[in-house]
Amino acid sequence: MSDVERDRASEILREHFAVGRLRDDELMARLDAAQTARNWGDLQRILADLPPIPGMALQPVPPPHQVPPRPPRKPGAPYSTAAWVCFGLGFVTCGVAWIPAIVFALMATSANKVTDPEGSRLTRNPGAHIGGVIAGVLAAVVGIGVVADSSQPVHEITMEVTGKGSAEVETIIDGDDDSSSEDLPYSETQSVKGSFGGLSLEARVPNDAKNPNQRLTCVIKVDGVPRDTTSGEGGCSADYEGDDD
Repeated sequence: MSDVERDRASEILREHFAVGRLRDDELMARLDAAQTARNWGDLQRILADLPPIPGMALQPVPPPHQVPPRPPRKPGAPYSTAAWVCFGLGFVTCGVAWIPAIVFALMATSANKVTDPEGSRLTRNPGAHIGGVIAGVLAAVVGIGVVADSSQPVHEITMEVTGKGSAEVETIIDGDDDSSSEDLPYSETQSVKGSFGGLSLEARVPNDAKNPNQRLTCVIKVDGVPRDTTSGEGGCSADYEGDDD
């Protein structure tokens, strides 16, 4: 109990005295009791036989709760909503809906700028809203590309030539041609992601070899599985048309 509450009760008692409801001695006794009151019950007992005075409640009534007014809706809000809806639909339309998403973003920025030139950051900066949608589109494109690339199978392509001595070896892997002189046995393995084109392997005994008619064997393997194997005196060749998996 504070002095403020006691003083309020005293003011109410003086008002009752002013209108003739209390005598002099009654006022003094009740004022003394109000100043020594310890809780609200003590003050209420002092005023219990007196009618309430309009505008002078013993306990102040808190003002009614007022809901703060909602900020006015931006005129470009419907366009903004449409932009993000189209952005989401772009994932199921192979990106086609991203075109209207950017158009709606432009319309939202234009509408907000005209009606509220001193408004929020998005309003003051026309490129911010558009940039957000475009950045989302680009991120989605990059993400889809990464997912698509990571989902492609990796094939192990092996070129082998067996025999004695050395041989002139020429390989073609998915259009990449390579020729070199190699000691036998020869083996080369490359990893190719996704589908690949034709494979070719050719080996020849050098003209200056001691035995130009020695037998060579060429083998092409894909993922460890032989796809073509040939043998011949003085040279060999193997081919595989490619894999579309």
